[in-house]
Amino acid sequence: MESLVSHMAEDVWSAVGTIIDEKGIQEIVPKDAQAWEEVRFAAMGLAETGNLLMFETRAKDTGDWMKFAQELVDRSMAAAKAAEAKNPEELLTAGGRLYETCSGCHMKYIPPGEPPRP
Repeated sequence: MESLVSHMAEDVWSAVGTIIDEKGIQEIVPKDAQAWEEVRFAAMGLAETGNLLMFETRAKDTGDWMKFAQELVDRSMAAAKAAEAKNPEELLTAGGRLYETCSGCHMKYIPPGEPPRP
């Protein structure tokens, strides 16, 4: 499941941003309606992953694990709504909050000996 989740998360996180370099400022946004839809699908997939992580057979505990999984659902849905509205600012904010959730969960539940992941 990790590679599927990582792929969907990267699709959301890389969809919008700003690059500032010697060439100037470049705004990154999905280029057309299909690209926005792909971001929305990725966010919806992440939301469903959060639901799957709350299944009793997958949950590590009933405390923080469930909190992080529910945040994954909620914040992924916020990203999906931003993509549906084609709103890059909202998507950037939602993506940042999603990153916070992923990082927080990984900091608590990452297997011993593995390097931290976003």
